[in-house]
Amino acid sequence: MAGKLWRIAAIVSVGIIAMLMAKSGPELDWEDDILPKARQKYDPTISYSVSKPLSNRVVVVTGATSGIGLGLTRALSSLGASVIVVGRSKRKLALLQAEIPTVRPILADFSDLAAVSYAATEIAQMIDQVDILINNAGMHAAFNQWSMSNQGYDTVFTVNYLSHFLLTEILAPKLANSSQPLIAQVSSSYHWAVDGSDLMVHDESVGPVASQPGGSHGFYVFRSQRSYANSKLAQIYHARALKRNQPLLQDARIVSICPAWVGTNIAARFGSMIHNIVVASGYSPDAWGIASSLEAILGDNYEEDFFMNSKVFDLFPALNQILSPAWMYHTGIRDAVAFCMASASMQLQRFWPHAHPSPSSLESYNETIGNSLYEWSLRAVGEFNRNA
Repeated sequence: MAGKLWRIAAIVSVGIIAMLMAKSGPELDWEDDILPKARQKYDPTISYSVSKPLSNRVVVVTGATSGIGLGLTRALSSLGASVIVVGRSKRKLALLQAEIPTVRPILADFSDLAAVSYAATEIAQMIDQVDILINNAGMHAAFNQWSMSNQGYDTVFTVNYLSHFLLTEILAPKLANSSQPLIAQVSSSYHWAVDGSDLMVHDESVGPVASQPGGSHGFYVFRSQRSYANSKLAQIYHARALKRNQPLLQDARIVSICPAWVGTNIAARFGSMIHNIVVASGYSPDAWGIASSLEAILGDNYEEDFFMNSKVFDLFPALNQILSPAWMYHTGIRDAVAFCMASASMQLQRFWPHAHPSPSSLESYNETIGNSLYEWSLRAVGEFNRNA
């Protein structure tokens, strides 16, 4: 027993030392990387400023008042974009507008489809086109805790996926008016923890298991983990299903992004021990935390539509091959391994920062599940979809 404790203590000590010694990731190479990509994608030769290549472009960012959303709002505003910022806090939206006077604030609670419908309609009435839609707002429930949205769905599923599905549907005509429409789903590599079975619709009246409070069936202790992972896998299914099923977005570029561990408060209550560890370990949301997002948004010479922020996560596809048997999912083995890998990657990612395209999980390419989820989602948001 004593030997085991010493081994655990040694592992924890090494992790702490690594966390203290390692950097939180490099800064963005603005002059030699970000600006050239932005100029190449958005031709500056006519009326755009060389330093503001996104002038005359309209961007919508959800969850824009903190974390990755705030980092992207700052970056894209500095490139000249007109950014419509969506958030649930009137106070934080006011602070953001004081910092960046050019942003246009929209208040919306993404746990309520009615509020999202109202906000999306407000945006649609405000502008003629949307060039870039960044579906970023997200949440993670506390360990083995979950709640119900105003419409009776799992709150994590609603905030991370279903509300963004509704927002995208309402804004689809405005995206179709753009010469270079782009939708970016801020997903997660943690989608590898689930196999897609909880997102398949077997009963139209009930919907996918992941839509119900609790997020999934299966090994009890991992249900809240699966709730988050299912919502992130749903975002990837959504991205690919849009190209097949939404006629207005056939010409749009639609990508999904894993920002890796970023120093935000999504994983834990602000000021808690876990939150402090994530902030100390994760990439900065004003620096490398948005590198894969900018790579996905500004670069377009890629076959893959999923982007990573560290080479560490390239280990996940190989792991996915090993963990794909259904019995590993039903027994909780896949959940446990994914949790351990995710925890280890928090420390390791800082040694191999690299924004690049990469395959997503094997199951994420399942068009049957993706189409089933898309069709059900259309009906689920139907009464709130002003374009239906």
